[in-house]
Amino acid sequence: MLFNRPSFYALLLFCFIVLVGAPVVGNAQLMHFSDRSAHKIGFTDTNGVTIVQPCYDSTRRFKDGAYFVWRRGKAGLLSAQGKEVIPCTYDVFRMSKSGHIEVTLAGKRGVVDAKGTVIVPAKFDAVEIFDNKTVEVRLITSSGAKIGLWSWSGKELLAADYDNITFPGVRRAKGTKGTRTVVVDM
Repeated sequence: MLFNRPSFYALLLFCFIVLVGAPVVGNAQLMHFSDRSAHKIGFTDTNGVTIVQPCYDSTRRFKDGAYFVWRRGKAGLLSAQGKEVIPCTYDVFRMSKSGHIEVTLAGKRGVVDAKGTVIVPAKFDAVEIFDNKTVEVRLITSSGAKIGLWSWSGKELLAADYDNITFPGVRRAKGTKGTRTVVVDM
């Protein structure tokens, strides 16, 4: 008889959980809520349990359940678990196609990843994130722009004192300063 089989009851229980909903454990999705009296935003899990007390001025969904958050005019990043992986210290956040985040602090630019790891410190006048797993950095001096190159892993490949950088090979960069040329493997 069909109803005496344990697999039928397991299937029935599974359908009930899917249709009615079960508590989300582990990788719970954050949902923001507003404390209107304090004019702050906090986060709950899908069960309504407060994960982060209201302390943010504004938020914007990032990816994979994470949020960009702002407090007192400074930007940070909140993980899907409610941990502030990038503290609210940056003036500006800008996403790149690679998933890296261009940050600005006191007018200087740098790059961080979604885990909060600093790839390029915020000390350059401009940064450009390339698809070949590098970041070009520029310092503007009285004698003109100086260019450098960093890897996505956070390693400085060429210091920011070159006039020109080209990519003669897939995993190779060439920096030129006056008549001097330096080639690095990436």
